[in-house]
Amino acid sequence: MNIFLAHEWSEAAIAKFADLSSSDKELRMTVHEVKDKVLSVSLVDVSSELDIAEEMKKTGLAISTKIFKSTTSSSLVPSSEATSKRPSQRTQDYTCVAS
Repeated sequence: MNIFLAHEWSEAAIAKFADLSSSDKELRMTVHEVKDKVLSVSLVDVSSELDIAEEMKKTGLAISTKIFKSTTSSSLVPSSEATSKRPSQRTQDYTCVAS
């Protein structure tokens, strides 16, 4: 699955992490899907283990699931921890790193 075609983060989410290029912050995004339908997305600040997507939901900032909009200050790369739980259910980790 191409993560850039499957997920779109809101403009608020992009703005929230616009400081990636000037920090050592490492974010891990986990996508849970069944038959190419996204069940949930988790975005975790690796240094603090804070689930950012969950915190965004609490404040009313939603993440839509269409097309991921990347910024020039960051990029998504597949994580080595990407695994298959079952053929019909997949969990994939992506790490967002400053470029």
